Amino acid sequence: MDKSMKIKIEKDDLQKAISAVEGIVSNRNTLSILSNLLLEADKDELYLTASDLEIGVKAKISAQIDEPGSITIPAKKFSSMIRSMRSGGILFQSDANYKISITSEVNKVKFTIMGAAAKDFPYIVQIPKMELFSLEQQMMKSLIQKTYFAVANDETRYVFNGIFVETKQSKLRFVATDGRRLAFAETELLNPIVISEGMIIPSKAISELQKILTQQGEVLFNFSNNQLFLKISEIEMSCRLIQGKFPDYEKVIPSSPRQSAIIQRGLFEEAVKRVSLMANETSHLIKLVFGVSILTIEAHTQDLGDAHEEIEINYSGDKISIGFNSTYILDVLKEVDDDEIYFKFSDSEMPTIIQGTENQNYLCVIMPLKIN
Repeated sequence: MDKSMKIKIEKDDLQKAISAVEGIVSNRNTLSILSNLLLEADKDELYLTASDLEIGVKAKISAQIDEPGSITIPAKKFSSMIRSMRSGGILFQSDANYKISITSEVNKVKFTIMGAAAKDFPYIVQIPKMELFSLEQQMMKSLIQKTYFAVANDETRYVFNGIFVETKQSKLRFVATDGRRLAFAETELLNPIVISEGMIIPSKAISELQKILTQQGEVLFNFSNNQLFLKISEIEMSCRLIQGKFPDYEKVIPSSPRQSAIIQRGLFEEAVKRVSLMANETSHLIKLVFGVSILTIEAHTQDLGDAHEEIEINYSGDKISIGFNSTYILDVLKEVDDDEIYFKFSDSEMPTIIQGTENQNYLCVIMPLKIN
């Protein structure tokens, strides 16, 4: 029930909590209340919640609660005000008319702003009583980072607008595709997790999850009734999963490419960056010419100029020229951990695999471009 509240809290703790939730907030919401954060104070804890009706994030922090209560406050203004204050204590007080005062104990600045009733906030993040799977935050963060770049933004093929997650035997898999490339990452599970039918986590939820995950600790998660629930330390998150059938990605990955080259990743990445400076700004087309022990990388833009670079590789097959979007290649190379990569292909039109020579748990499939 809404009522006045009075709390004292450390500025740095409050700013950290705001940063964890405010990414959900959009000023383009049809419900104006969703431009606000929900604040709930009880006992020695303050809860901050943000939602866009598809995703909700709730952060918990310790506070001195003199008068418990709840209210909503404009998110962007609240964030800017707190960020502008010096580190130290902050007094937060609201009255029955939803007028809020925020005072810094350090530099004596005081803000007043109108809030709104907490009862009007339409979304409460609450993890149901159920078994939660456990995964290291560092591992989930890595799986997301290695696949998120391939997520689509497609209004017609909405199942491509997220990362597909499933378990196969004792492995957890993350897969993303936009129809022109596919990123696949998996890890061996130490703790049992069962996602046999798979789920598609929407792009926005993935983006916010990336911000919350750290390199330490565990993330607890499970899903039910088309909702994904996660708990990361003092932060809880829920999101609506994308409905639909994800394509059979295993059929997209070539099973036996006829040719394979071994290339030094760093050398290749730097060469592609240089040559792509002269690539078409729309297609980003570069041409890779594979010859015995030599890879030639070329780009040409009419009325502008061209670029040409050769690097040594381990390749003994037939000479072949293949066109690629240079951005797609660079996106993969940034995520490969190995010093050398396999570049596997059959011809200039079939999908190509890029994969580290040591880590077989990560690969990307890229469709070639036609060379004029």
